[in-house]
Amino acid sequence: MSGEFYWHQLEGLKVINQHDQLFGRVSHLLETGANDVLVIKADSESIDDRERLIPYLMDSVIRDDRSRERDYTSRLGSRISGLITIRPLS
Repeated sequence: MSGEFYWHQLEGLKVINQHDQLFGRVSHLLETGANDVLVIKADSESIDDRERLIPYLMDSVIRDDRSRERDYTSRLGSRISGLITIRPLS
């Protein structure tokens, strides 16, 4: 995970696993007390249509690369760029 960010900067980012399978995009984040949780909604390119809840922890987020892709405009109208890579939780 890299640097500091505002939650709205993560919204819309694509989320893949370590095998480059697309899970969807970050819809929003939840504050649970223990840690923040990424809510990932599937899109037309996703491997399935599941919604996923992924804790935003060093154990689950391999890379947070907000400069890798440039193909999305957020709900707030700001340009989103980036990709989040996650590993399966055991």
